[in-house]
Order: sequence, then C-alpha cells, then structure tokens
Amino acid sequence: MANSTSKQLSLDPSQAAVPAIAQGLLKLFEIMEQNEEGVIERIDPEFLHDFRIAIRRTRTVLSKFNAIFPSEVKAFEDNFSWLGKLTGPPRDHDVLILEIEKLYKSRLKKPHDTLPELLQFLRHRHDEMYAPLVDALQSQKYGRFKTNWRQFLKNCIDQPAQVDDSAPAISHIAPKKIWDCYTRILRLGTRIRPGSAASDYHRLRKAAKKLRYLLEYFRSLYPARDIMRLIRELKKFQDNLGEHQDLEVHIVNLTTCRKEIQKQPGAPADLPETIEWICRRFEKRKLKLRKEFLTRFEDFSAKAYKNHYKALFHRHVQ
Repeated sequence: MANSTSKQLSLDPSQAAVPAIAQGLLKLFEIMEQNEEGVIERIDPEFLHDFRIAIRRTRTVLSKFNAIFPSEVKAFEDNFSWLGKLTGPPRDHDVLILEIEKLYKSRLKKPHDTLPELLQFLRHRHDEMYAPLVDALQSQKYGRFKTNWRQFLKNCIDQPAQVDDSAPAISHIAPKKIWDCYTRILRLGTRIRPGSAASDYHRLRKAAKKLRYLLEYFRSLYPARDIMRLIRELKKFQDNLGEHQDLEVHIVNLTTCRKEIQKQPGAPADLPETIEWICRRFEKRKLKLRKEFLTRFEDFSAKAYKNHYKALFHRHVQ
C-alpha cells in the first residue's frame, strides 16, 4: 500500500507551475496503480482507502489549477469524478464494518450477542458494494483513461521549466489557492452552530480536506516547521468533522440495513432493535462532536494561526 506524496514531492519554487504540478499528479497516479490490485482482490480495506485518497487529492489539485492546463484536462476531471463516486459506497461500507467490529470488541452488554449477526449481514453485502468499482477498474474505459492520463502528464512534465508571462512560477500561484481555501473555511466555519444542518458540517469538512491536501502537496515550498504546525491544527478540527460525517453516513446505511433485515423471512427478531440502539448511540456521539467542534474551530481560527497563514500565503495575493 502507498498513500501519500507529501514526503516524496520536492518542488523547486522557481519551476513553472504546469510541470511542477504534473510531477505530483504523476506520483498520485502511481499510488492509484499500486493499490489497484488490492482493491480488485479486496485484500484489505486500506487498499481502497489509499486508492480513494489519491483520487481525491488529484481532484482537488485539478479543480484549483485546471485553468493553467491544456483544455483537454476537463475530460480527465470527469473521469476522476466517475472514479471518485464509485469508491464512495464500498469505502463507507468498509468503515461501517470496522465501526461495528470496534463496538463488538468493546463488549457492550446490550448489543454484544447480536452484533455478530449484523457483521455477518454486512460482510455478505461486501461484494455487492465493491462490484461496480471492480467492474470499472477492469473495463476498457479505465484502461484507456490510464494510458491517456499518463501521456497527458508526461507532456505537461516535458514542458519548458522556464517561467514567463504565460507560465507562472509554482511559488507564485500555489499560495493564492491555499489562501483562498483558508479564507473559505473561515467563512463557512463562523456560520456553524450546534443546530446547523449536517450538510453545513459536510461542506466545511470538504473545504478543510482541500486545504490540507494543498498544504501537503506544496509543503516543500515552505519551512517544514511552519507548514507542519498549520497541518496539525487543521487536523484537529478536520478529525472532528470527519467523525461527524462518518456517523451521519453510518446512520443512513444502518437504517437501510434494518429495513432490509426486517423484510427477510427468519431474520433475528432482536437485530433491528440492536441497529436502532446503535443509531441512537451514534446520534448522541454526533451531538457531542458538534459541541466539541466550536472549541476546535475557535483554536483553528485564532489570531496566531491567522498570522501564520497570512505570512506564508497572503503576501502573494494581489
């Protein structure tokens, strides 16, 4: 399994933006390929996780910098969107199984005896969740996409490294995008209240992920100590938002499972009740996370961190 370009990508600040960014995109593509077989064979959930993260990082970079690439990049963005959507259901299913296994290991008295039956039901659906993605990865469409994407990146990397009016330096355009992401998070975060809709939390979570991807992608352009400090503080409230969203998805998926189980003849009578109990437990945890978020975001948006972001990135914004 391979899962990050953050320690591998070393950028020259004076390098032209297109070849510099394409180098990182090629590394992400290689991570996808390294995890491909593990996804198809369903060897371990981490193969899908790493495959999915490489896609999400790629989509973030393309969405922020597509204007500097040749126009055919739009077709590749559509392909990455297609793949990203296919990875969602199986990854959500993997995470739900891991969460139920964690509950079982904690030996909670009320649901303990029925959790093995729930796990059996979820594992039975495993192939069903993975099938569309596996089919896609073995398709001619995906094969053509890989060939064309590799050639596209090679052409971008082979572009002249010199900087001119039509080819800005990576150190000039990267901080602008990072600053835009950071200020968007501040705007979204200040609107969040304990009673805000789950979609508001999820929108903020996606914005936070994009900022983190960019900080990690371009970290070699900045002092390591400064960047790592920003990443650590971002991660604290990003983890809060991530767990909140996972619980939201788990509740939806468990509710669907409960309805399916109730339709099955001979299904354990107490299993739907156990699922409802788990959902109530998840709802309570969500409420706690919402309260914790206010403190996490207050720390993230503190003046000291604003000054760090401003010093590193805002000076490039005209």
